Amino acid sequence: MPVVAVKTYIEYRNDAYWVEGTRISLDSIAYAFQQGLSPESIVQSFPDAYLAAEEAAFDAMPQPLQSSDLVLYNKLMAAKAAK
Repeated sequence: MPVVAVKTYIEYRNDAYWVEGTRISLDSIAYAFQQGLSPESIVQSFPDAYLAAEEAAFDAMPQPLQSSDLVLYNKLMAAKAAK
């Protein structure tokens, strides 16, 4: 019999449940569903508004590498731009 790897999609951390590897809480998904949003609408709402806000917050943070290791910082920024 073949061995099947189990993939988890939900993780428990900080006394709450989250979509694994993200900052999206399971509560926020359940709340949107209770408000009548379709699963497709819920999926679309996170990549646009949520992820854009998170990226903007990250970009606004001070970047220690920019002063301590400019070469590495430039490589990371180039990789981000290529993405």
